[in-house]
Amino acid sequence: MLRVLFVIQSIYSLQAQNTSGTEFWLTFGRIQTLPPNSTFLEMSIRIVNGNLPSTVTIYFTNLNSSEQFYLNAYEVYTYSLNVTQREAVGNTTTGITDYSIHITSSESVMIYAHIGSTGNGSSDATNVLPVTALKTEYYAISYLESFPITLNIIDAYAVVATQNETSLYHNGDLVDILNAGQVYYRTSVDMTGAHITSNNPIAFFALHQGTQIPSGTQTLSNLFQQLSPISTWGKTFFVPVTIMESEIVRIVASQNNTNITQLVGGAIRTGIPGAQTSFPLQAGEFVELDIFSIGCFIQTDKPIEICAYLKYQSIPYPAEKTNTSQVWIPGIEQTVSSAIVSPFYLIIIILYIMP
Repeated sequence: MLRVLFVIQSIYSLQAQNTSGTEFWLTFGRIQTLPPNSTFLEMSIRIVNGNLPSTVTIYFTNLNSSEQFYLNAYEVYTYSLNVTQREAVGNTTTGITDYSIHITSSESVMIYAHIGSTGNGSSDATNVLPVTALKTEYYAISYLESFPITLNIIDAYAVVATQNETSLYHNGDLVDILNAGQVYYRTSVDMTGAHITSNNPIAFFALHQGTQIPSGTQTLSNLFQQLSPISTWGKTFFVPVTIMESEIVRIVASQNNTNITQLVGGAIRTGIPGAQTSFPLQAGEFVELDIFSIGCFIQTDKPIEICAYLKYQSIPYPAEKTNTSQVWIPGIEQTVSSAIVSPFYLIIIILYIMP
């Protein structure tokens, strides 16, 4: 059984929003070298309905076709993509496509997405942010430990445009102008710290094809996480740990001279390609931490972005293994009093910070 750290996010106090809504944009990446039509590949969307009956439509832009269904109050529905649909959303090479999914609902719902492989156990999931939570400025945060470059498995991100005439920039350079539903997919060695901006709200996804966390492990596992805009970042964080009692954390700064003022339960990792080993951090720089059984408390003088990573490890009870996973961590400033949750086949840790 797969076990993944999964923290429920909220974008509440900073923007008066949360992760439920009536309109969403989504795209998928790939797992290692598996093509989208592989019989080992699974892609699915889980819709968690609120307290009112709703009609939900899943529209596949590339296919110009949709699926529609009715949900009762508090009903949970999982939609598994067929081969044709996977081929219409599975980004594989750098460039512009229309490999997006547009989800609309008559009432407020929460959306989760999952991509996994039945052949090698690689798997990850993300919550999907509503259009009301999307903005125009992001920093990429992903992960890469060294493995043979001959495997040709690299880091990636994808941007989905929500409006026509969307100008997209990577580190200040104009990439292209996208229309609603178009996707920009980009690959590199490690995208952590890349600065992505636009003139209209965009949906931004970290989509590593397969990485080792930490290096030297026995497997490669994909990462799949929608990232939140910098307007939702915080300065005070508590990062929980799973039953594995050992995770890795990455911290990215968006402003120059960002310092940690308190760090409890974490230790800076050294020897990580591209990572800093001391503070202050400049815009786009990152530092990496080990955190252990007590979790980690982090406080900074400027807003930061944090992602936690579940490491590949053996599980003694029973004798199983965990695959790597990435999750965006909300700051304590972002609070939620309740949430309706229905995970995939995951163990979840729900972080409630009462307002």
